Amino acid sequence: MEISKLKENMERSYDDQLKRITDMVELKLTQTTTRLEQQLAEEQAARLKAEENAQIAQEKSNDEIRKLRENLESAKRETEELHKKKIDKCAIL
Repeated sequence: MEISKLKENMERSYDDQLKRITDMVELKLTQTTTRLEQQLAEEQAARLKAEENAQIAQEKSNDEIRKLRENLESAKRETEELHKKKIDKCAIL
């Protein structure tokens, strides 16, 4: 009788330890999963913000390039007009 009670107590103790270890592992796994999901969400938000900033910078760059091209074309036209006026003046003189 004593041996069977001792065996039963040992089995119960083993089951309790196994349950505590299982609960601990599950808790750690849940905590790690939560932390990784939060980290992923933060990194995705940061990536989206970086993409938005890059898009804004690209639009500003494109706008600046467009303005520079317009200024260059305007300068070319002015140069051609001045050149024509100079030629016309020289022909008159």
